[in-house]
Amino acid sequence: MARSIAIILMLEGHFITLTFRDYQPLTDTLRKTGNSGSTVFDWWVNLRGFTAPLFFTITGLVFVYLLTKHEEKDGKTPFFKIPRVKKGIRRVIMILFWAYILQINLKYLIYYLHGNMNSQLYAFHILQSIALGIACLILIYGFHKLIKKGPLSFYYLISGIIFFSLYPYFHTFSEGHYFPEKAPEVIQNIFHGPKSEFPIIPWMGFVLFGGMLGAITHQYEQYLRKKWFPYLTFLIGLFLFLFASVFGKGIDYLLAHFFEQSSNLMFEKNSWLYAKFAEVIMLLSFLMLIEQYIKIKESLFLKMGQNTLPIYIVHVIILYGAITGYSLKDLFKTELTASESIIGAVLFIVAFAFFIKYIEWFREKFGMTRSRIVGKTKALFKVFNKA
Repeated sequence: MARSIAIILMLEGHFITLTFRDYQPLTDTLRKTGNSGSTVFDWWVNLRGFTAPLFFTITGLVFVYLLTKHEEKDGKTPFFKIPRVKKGIRRVIMILFWAYILQINLKYLIYYLHGNMNSQLYAFHILQSIALGIACLILIYGFHKLIKKGPLSFYYLISGIIFFSLYPYFHTFSEGHYFPEKAPEVIQNIFHGPKSEFPIIPWMGFVLFGGMLGAITHQYEQYLRKKWFPYLTFLIGLFLFLFASVFGKGIDYLLAHFFEQSSNLMFEKNSWLYAKFAEVIMLLSFLMLIEQYIKIKESLFLKMGQNTLPIYIVHVIILYGAITGYSLKDLFKTELTASESIIGAVLFIVAFAFFIKYIEWFREKFGMTRSRIVGKTKALFKVFNKA
């Protein structure tokens, strides 16, 4: 359910952002004054900012839960032969493949062939960040199996805190100063570069905290369906949400007091990250509560959450013009009114619901096309080899 909610929020958020004519002016006003003048718009912006933390956290939760589930069946399997580890590595490679393929624009193919590479090709977006996040989950899991000390959730907790805590440091860099300083742009974008859309700091932190939740979920699975569990989870999330900033201020004060120097508000500045994570925990508790009273059946809604990667790939192609260079963004050119943009977003979601409803048919057709392309490519290579 959480994955379905995340992907639907992503679809409507991206569509409205790229088509609503007053989006940028209202956003600029909101950033300057803290209020855009529209309560609905302010609420929507906050909801939009919740989408990525939810998606990253759920990715870590689901992956680690399934990964640790295997130990229950056979804890003696060699690390690289664990099915979920092998599947995870394949998943990382596939996500990275699509991540960079989607940044190619065939309209500029002739320029690429002449060695003129657009900097957008090296950008680090959400897919790259998720792929490296899964790789990090696997590495930490392997390290835990190697040393066999303490709960796995603790390792993910510490790792998540480290990634969140480094976030303010990178924001002290002046404009044009990137990290690592002399590294290629494609490497800089992973951390802090000119095209860092979703750098691993802080976004991998959400994946790692999700991994912590996945490990805890597996460890205390027998309590998940207890009546009191969603309420306890909600209270934990609410406590973190309310006191994240207070804790951050307290740590900054102690650092300044004992070390007699300013900590540059390092921990207070990253308290919003913990607040967003707390919101995810509260949503999960709400969904657990729903599941206790409503029998969740297989549905199109759940199926959308089970096919997030195909939805993401197709939506980037249609909305942003990835690969083809032609997009809905160019068609509407940020000229829609609020009502038109909302209606368009609803229709956009419905179109993807239709796509997922018949995704098996689309996969079959895509598989046939891919087989033909591969077959013709092999035949072409044979001709060249004979020549």
